[in-house]
Amino acid sequence: MARIGRPPLYNNCMDLDAMCELYFEEKLESGEPVLISELPFYIGFGSRHAVFDLEQNPEFSNVIKKARHRLEIECEKAMMKDKGNPTKHIFRIKQPGAGGWVDKVDHHSTQDTRIQVEVVGMPQLPQSAVAVLSGQPNQAQLDSCAEAEYEEFES
Repeated sequence: MARIGRPPLYNNCMDLDAMCELYFEEKLESGEPVLISELPFYIGFGSRHAVFDLEQNPEFSNVIKKARHRLEIECEKAMMKDKGNPTKHIFRIKQPGAGGWVDKVDHHSTQDTRIQVEVVGMPQLPQSAVAVLSGQPNQAQLDSCAEAEYEEFES
C-alpha cells in the first residue's frame, strides 16, 4: 500500500542529527544565542510542534531528545553568563522544548491531618439540626429542624 502525504524531510536519524549539530555549531561560532523556535525552522520544519510530533517516532526520538537537551544546556549557560535580570532566562527555560521547568511545589502528606474547629459566640443549634448536619437524619428530625427554622423566622 502506498503512503499518502508529503514525503518525510529526513529519511534517517543521522541526517537529522547532522542538521541539528550544524545549527548549534553555527550559533556558537557566531556568538548568537540558540533559540527554541529557530531550531525547528533551521532543520526544515514549520513549527516546533512538528518536531515534537517527530519525537514520537522511535527512529528519531533520541535525536530530538538530544537536541532539546542541548537547547536546555545552552539556555543554562546563557543564564550563568548574564549578570542582569534573570527573569528572561527563567521564562525561557519554562517553555516546552527548553526544559519545561516549573516552579510549582507539590506538598504531599502521608499523615491523616484533621482540623477541629470550635465556633465561639454562635447560638446553640437544636439537636434536630445537628442530626441533619451530621448526615444521618431521620424524617422526624428533618420535620423538627424545619419547624425550628420556621419558628426562628417568625420571631
